[in-house]
Parts: sequence; C-alpha cells; structure tokens
Amino acid sequence: MTKNIKNIARIILFIYIFYYPKLEAEELDFGAVKSATSRFFSNEYISILNKKGNQLLDELPVMQTCVISKNGFFKIHFDTAGVHAVENIDLNFNGIPDYIDNVSEIFDYVYDKEINSMQFNPPRTNAFENDGYYNIYVKDQVHDQQAYGYTTPVRSYKNKCPFIKWYSFITIDNDYSELDSILVKGKKVQLYSTKGIEALKVTAAHEFFHAVQYAYADDLYNGMSTPSVYEMASVCMEMLIYPELNDYIVYVNQLLTDLSKYPLSDVNPETGYRYGIFFYMLCEKYGASFLKEYWETVETGLVCFKALEELLGSKNSSLKNEWIEFINWIYHTGKNTIPNQYFFFADKCKDIVPVKSEIFNKKTVISDYFMPYELVFIRVFFNSPEKTKTDDTADFFITNFDTEELAKQTYRQQQYSLFINNNDEDNAVKIYDTLFARIYSMNEYLGYSYFFRAGSKVNIVDNAYPQPFNKEYHQYIYFPAPEYINIGSKVNLTIFTTDMKEIVYQQKNVIVDNENKVIEFFANGLADGIYIYRIDVYGTTEKIGKFIVK
Repeated sequence: MTKNIKNIARIILFIYIFYYPKLEAEELDFGAVKSATSRFFSNEYISILNKKGNQLLDELPVMQTCVISKNGFFKIHFDTAGVHAVENIDLNFNGIPDYIDNVSEIFDYVYDKEINSMQFNPPRTNAFENDGYYNIYVKDQVHDQQAYGYTTPVRSYKNKCPFIKWYSFITIDNDYSELDSILVKGKKVQLYSTKGIEALKVTAAHEFFHAVQYAYADDLYNGMSTPSVYEMASVCMEMLIYPELNDYIVYVNQLLTDLSKYPLSDVNPETGYRYGIFFYMLCEKYGASFLKEYWETVETGLVCFKALEELLGSKNSSLKNEWIEFINWIYHTGKNTIPNQYFFFADKCKDIVPVKSEIFNKKTVISDYFMPYELVFIRVFFNSPEKTKTDDTADFFITNFDTEELAKQTYRQQQYSLFINNNDEDNAVKIYDTLFARIYSMNEYLGYSYFFRAGSKVNIVDNAYPQPFNKEYHQYIYFPAPEYINIGSKVNLTIFTTDMKEIVYQQKNVIVDNENKVIEFFANGLADGIYIYRIDVYGTTEKIGKFIVK
C-alpha cells in the first residue's frame, strides 16, 4: 500500500471503533482520548466511493504470518517480530503462539453465539481474495490506534437493501497488557481498564457484531447516520455474550453520574457506548432476538431511530414508552437497587447523580432547556426539622420524547419548567402530603417520572472511619459531623500533620454514608502517617480527632 493510500485510510476510513481506555471518570477525561481515525463525514466517503467505484481501500494490510481459526471462518494475521509481535509462548507446542490460539478460540466462540445461536447473517469475508475467510489483524494498540479494537469497512455492496453494506476486517490488540499505557494531557495512564483474556473476549463480541451490522446496513440517509446506535447494539452484545465480565459498568457509571452529557439525540459513538444498557433492557423485555429483529428492520431501509420506533410499534409499544420505562431501570441502581428487579448488575453501579439539586422553600421554580431524548434529573430536598433524620427528597426525571426530531437529528432545544408548592393547582401532581408539582413545556412531547423518598434516621458517629485508612482498598475517609446540623449543611474541614502543619482546608457538605451523618474526604493523596482533623461550624470548632493513613 502506498504512503498516500495509507494516509487516506487513516484520515477518512469509516470506522466504528471501540476506542476509549475505559478508566474511571475521576482518573481521565474521556473526551481527551480519541482514536486517530473515526467515522468520517458522509460527503467525504461518498466522494471516495465515487472516485474508486465502491472501495475505500485498494488492498488489505500485510503482516508477517497468519493462521486459520479452528472452525475455519477467521484468518488471523499477526507478527512474530517487531513492535506488533505477539509473545512467543507456545505451551501446547502446536507451533502457534498461545495468544493467537486464544484469539482463534474466542472469535470462534463469538461466531457460534452471534451467528449459529442468535441467527444473525454472517459478515461478508475477504473483499479482495475469494478465500472465504474473515480477516482479523493483531497489532499492539499502543503503536496503532490506542484502541481496544476497531472494525474497518473496505468495500461496499448492495443486496436488496436501500442502504449500502460493507466488507470489513477487524483489528485487535496483541496482548491487552496491564503495562500498556498512553499519555493524556502529559499524564501516563493505562490504556485498558479490562485486561488480558477478558479484554479480548469483550472486544471480540463487540467488534464482530460491528462486522455483522455491516452485513445488514449502513443507515446513511441524506447525509445523516447514527453511529451511536451501532455502538449501543455492540455494547449490548458484549453484555449478552459475556455478562459476567462487567466491562460495560464503566460506561454505565459515566451515564449515571453525568446524564446531561449524553442525550440520546447526540449520535456520537461515545453516547452509544453509554446507552448499550437501553438495548439490553429491550432484550430483557422482548428476548435476545430483539436485536436480530431490529437489524432486519434497519435493513428494510429505515434509519436507525425510525427502525426502533417501527419495531417497538409492532410489539404494541413505542420508543416514548420504553424511554419512560428506562428511567425506572437506571434510577434503581446503586443504593436504589431493588433485588431481582431491573438490571442484574444494578448493585455494582454508582449512585445516579442529579443534574440539578434544589432546596424547597415554600415555592420552587426550576426552568431550563432540554434536547430530544435528553434525561434531566432534578432532586428537590425538603429539609427535615429533625437533626438526626435525612431530608425528604423528590426526584424528577423530565424528558423530551420528540421521536421525529430524534430521527431527523435536528437537535432543537425546548424549554421546560418545574413548579413545586403547597397548593393544589390545575394540572398539578400530588407528590406527598401537601406538596404538589406541575411540569410545563410548550413542547407537546414533554414526559416525566418522579420518585418521592421519605427521610430516614441517621447515626451519629464519634470518630473518623475507616481506620486505619488503607489507600489500596479505600478512596474516602469519613469524619463525624456535629449532631445539631442538617444534612447538606456546610462545615469547614482542616487536616494537620502531627506537628500541626495545616495541609488541607476545605469547605464540605454534610452527607449520609451507610446511614451515618458524616463529612466525606477523598484521601488518596495523603502520605502514610498520623493526622489531626478539625471540623468547624460558623467559626466554632465542633470536632477534633486523629486518623491514620497507611
């Protein structure tokens, strides 16, 4: 392949890429880590196709050697020397590196699940050689795309479908090592949060399903396409094939802790990763065959969101109804988990975080704008007069289920308003006792759900915990809050060394942790040793104690 062709391939290849190092949000801004290639604009790749017929590449990549998988569908290309080489370990003495044996076994397993069991159409094989094999390339992603893996379209074709389809190939990492790292904003971070064979498994399930999607349709329509939906479906496939691996939990937690960042109408791939659980919910309700029915509906020529509405309509439901139901599923995660209901992994998730929080004072009015299929989560606190009781709370989810706008990708914002008072006004909803809420919008597609939670008793603690604080197992240390102040009140936290050198001074809110009224502090930055803490309220010292970090 010439240098020019290589550069074109890097810049404008249409790639659905599984490309984020899945680190926790506290460690890394995911927006800062992107692959070197991404799905290019429709006009660009149409231009290439017009110039070159129906091809994006003139030839396939070349590596030093290859093997055929045991079941005979995959041709696995790899190097035995150089930066992309796989480790030369062959414990079964079959002349093939053990890692490549694992690649063969895992991709054969994924093929069996997705094609034989779930009955999806298999992807087209080699676009340039009529050998009947689907190509997989094994490269060190630190020196390639800094990705878990990616699926590259090569050549388009049509087969009784208004949309084009694609020949493709898959590229994966050569070891998914915990030592693989990249620089982000000058900071060295691990490339993979899931590593080794587990990372290989979820990547195979995810990327092979992209290859399968290419056998159905690329929903390009009038310059619009929805790569987010392709990612939603592939993350869902990970969950269906390897539910025990929990790799997707990182995406779920990012959604739960920052709903405003990911409106469903944002069709970027990173949004799709976070909403894989939406497709998973639909598979839980309608069976795993829902995914197959969905791609068959896209194949008829409906763009992705219209296809989803069409399929749900055939099941006496709608995207609107399922979106409102989805609120129940994501709300009942973390501390709100209900055993044996909703997501089976709900208790492994972080607590869902409000987009806005307000304290009720006779009358509360909250007004803002939302996108089509954005979830706005507002939490309203009703202060309890009891100091050892948490506040009552009302959690409101407000959304705009304009499916037509979603499908057209117009991103038109609409205004909403939430009114809460003690008066039973027209169209108001009684949320508790004498509390009433009214939600208003000029948008006829306004939808909402709410959850009221009565406050509960909390414990008063005398000492900091956990003790000793072990940085290997803990992130936060909790200090005792004065008994007489309310949850949500502000206090000043000061931390000293044993020679009374001040090293921390922060204003903190009083919170509840495991039914204890406390002040939370992220302590991983403290060196090993003994420390003194002081809690001040309105300039008066209320609590003094010591704690140990090791």
